[in-house]
Amino acid sequence: MVKPLEKAGCLELRTAGYIIGWLGVAGSVLILLIGLVGLGNPKIFAGYNGSYSYKENYEDVASIYSVIFIVSAFVGFAIYGLVIYGIKENRHAMLIPYLILSGISAALSFLGVLFAAMDLVAGTHNVFNFAFTVFSCMFQLFIFRVMYSLYTNIKMNILNGRVLVPPSAAAVPLQQNVPTAYPPNAYPPNAAYAPNAAYPSNAAYPPNAYPTTYPTYNKV
Repeated sequence: MVKPLEKAGCLELRTAGYIIGWLGVAGSVLILLIGLVGLGNPKIFAGYNGSYSYKENYEDVASIYSVIFIVSAFVGFAIYGLVIYGIKENRHAMLIPYLILSGISAALSFLGVLFAAMDLVAGTHNVFNFAFTVFSCMFQLFIFRVMYSLYTNIKMNILNGRVLVPPSAAAVPLQQNVPTAYPPNAYPPNAAYAPNAAYPSNAAYPPNAYPTTYPTYNKV
């Protein structure tokens, strides 16, 4: 098993995860704009697909491309939004959809390297295309490893109790402050206390019994 990374180069895993998430959101916005432009101007995708000369079907082709771009954009919003939310709230499960799609993309990229190698040996001998395919595959594998390391890091921190995951609103019972019923005043009224006459006056005490004269002694 591959050991998870502690850092993504010079960046912390959480920082790298945030960067990947926000770049994915920005890319989804760009894809959405391309899809909307394609719906408004079908000639763009029709010319790219080589079907502009066919008046009867180029609008249909452009509409299909536009819908694919728009759907891909919303899928990207959902996945990268879960990545950002999962990192912020320390919920490792939110990273699973991204890891699944990223793993599929890395596997397809690896197949692309194999086809590029076959083309390099027996086909066009395009070294630049092969080098670019290899670099793209390695980059996707690195991104996948970074996100998997972040997923493992958050999960282990939760299991070790180093990250406090806030409970959901449904798991927190509603508590109401019920006023405490205090007993009534249990102290007796003033009439229950004995009046001052019950206490002896100063005359009842004996006078000063100490002698008033003291013997004198001759000094030696």
